[in-house]
Amino acid sequence: MLAATDELLTAQEVGERLGVHERTVRRWIEAGRLPAAKTGSSFAIRVEDVEALAGQSVRLKALPRLAERDRDAEHIELQGRYKQLSEMFERLEAELADERRRSARLEIQLESRAA
Repeated sequence: MLAATDELLTAQEVGERLGVHERTVRRWIEAGRLPAAKTGSSFAIRVEDVEALAGQSVRLKALPRLAERDRDAEHIELQGRYKQLSEMFERLEAELADERRRSARLEIQLESRAA
């Protein structure tokens, strides 16, 4: 595991050092590419392990490409989610318009009965 003398970083700190998003670092951890110890809701990552990962990537040349692929995948995912939410919003607007028409009809009926 981790020795008490090891310098430790969080996933966010690793991301900042390598120029990638924290989620990318967490994906590397989940995929087993970057060893880390779970500490509550964050990770403790040894600097040596970060340097080893960076060395595997030919001194960070591959990391920007990996980060770009992650950004592309996130962008596609967000586009899909945006489309889903837009469709849901349109359905809700249509339902609201129907409810307003029903409400207006009921008010007219109530006014005609009261008169």
